[in-house]
Amino acid sequence: STELNRLRDSLARNQKLESIGILAGGLAHDFNNILTAVMGNISLIKLNLDEKDDTYQSALHAEAACLRARDLSHQLLTFSKGGEPNFEPVDIPLLVKEAVGMATAGSSVAFHLSLEGNISPAFVDRGQIFQCFNNIALNAVQAMSQGGTLDVAIRQLGFDKKTASPWGEIPEDLEKGDYVVVEFKDTGSGISEKDLGKIFDPYFSTKPQGSGLGLSIAYSILKRHHGGIGVLSTPGVGSRFFVYVPVAKDRVPSPVPVAVRMGKGEVLVMDDEYLVRLVVSQMLTRLGYEPTVCANGEAALEIFKAHRQEGRFFRSVILDLTIPDGMGGVEAARRLREVDPSIVLFVSSGYSDDPIMSEYKKYGFDGVISKPFGIEELSLRLSGGVG
Repeated sequence: STELNRLRDSLARNQKLESIGILAGGLAHDFNNILTAVMGNISLIKLNLDEKDDTYQSALHAEAACLRARDLSHQLLTFSKGGEPNFEPVDIPLLVKEAVGMATAGSSVAFHLSLEGNISPAFVDRGQIFQCFNNIALNAVQAMSQGGTLDVAIRQLGFDKKTASPWGEIPEDLEKGDYVVVEFKDTGSGISEKDLGKIFDPYFSTKPQGSGLGLSIAYSILKRHHGGIGVLSTPGVGSRFFVYVPVAKDRVPSPVPVAVRMGKGEVLVMDDEYLVRLVVSQMLTRLGYEPTVCANGEAALEIFKAHRQEGRFFRSVILDLTIPDGMGGVEAARRLREVDPSIVLFVSSGYSDDPIMSEYKKYGFDGVISKPFGIEELSLRLSGGVG
């Protein structure tokens, strides 16, 4: 039956995404470690430069390139097996403006945004949903190579299985609940009926310049968010994509300040990458802390106990999540808590989409520092911007 074929296609698609994910996750992890060393050093160089200096501008451009590279590694991690979003309340209209604005910049596509009624914040991973919107908008821009219009409408929908949408396509497997719905309507070439069932498959593309990953990444992200994506298309007229993300009930988005905050006290850093240990140690010193670094959980435990015997106490500990040849972050956190139940523990990882990073409290951590990071984010986390 048609229903059986649809389920079979959905299962095959998910299996393809999973196998790509295993490879992508490992690549992104190593990539993020290298980026931490690059980004950390750039943020240190910036502190030594006058903002009017040409070199400062060069450092800013290099930092911006690192942030683009970080987005790319997050894109790889979105495929990563078991990767869970780090949920927070997010202002969707603002995110759409940023993501679609970036996708249409420099193109001959006009972007119009309209809001229908009051829009509640959505409970999503900001980076992943930004990427989802950006990918859909880029897809539309590519479909309008000769120019055109991208109309984006945002509205709210209370959905149960009986709901019939008066204005769009509701995905088959959407769960009952309240959603923020973002509609992307382009005036592009449209998608043929034959291709419509394949557009969310990895590496499927009808465009010469397309990678065939943009929409499959968007599909994968929305699955993880318990949301969904629907599409309507008429060849020669254009396409309409409908993105559903769950509303954040009783939660308010929190602004993230970006300024260097000085501190003091001893900080223990455990990471298996020498370059990461080096740059984090330099950043901590610059912020006023006294760092001690080591390569695995066994060494961290030994140093921590030795310090206590000397009457010295660490104000916090930063633990790398995965250590190939030794005790990793989760086990080290458990053992450190046995020695000192009140110690402030941060988990840090190149696997920024690891479930432990989104549910860190369950594993005994007080906060998260996702790689790659610079001195601003490090100072924010250590000075009490936990999470």
